[in-house]
Amino acid sequence: MSGLLIILVDTAFFGLDAITLGLSLPVSCVMAFLMVTTGVFLCQRHLSGDRPGPAIAKAFLGGVLAGVPTPITGTLFGTLVILSSGLSSAWKSQSPPK
Repeated sequence: MSGLLIILVDTAFFGLDAITLGLSLPVSCVMAFLMVTTGVFLCQRHLSGDRPGPAIAKAFLGGVLAGVPTPITGTLFGTLVILSSGLSSAWKSQSPPK
């Protein structure tokens, strides 16, 4: 869930930023950081059962990745997020529709 949140928020904020020609960039960076940090912390604490320290560290790293004004999807960081969060195995486990 954390990896999906990082990728969705990152894509949403900086995809929409193109519409404002970059004028909303400072606000987008801060909002993406805050949303992802809070969301990842809650996912890690309540869904994954992490202790507070590791949950905070993962939340901060996720917030930084989402707050950088560059889409991470398709980059090395995006690949690492997908692999470390288990999203790649979730996509592989779905059987094709018949």
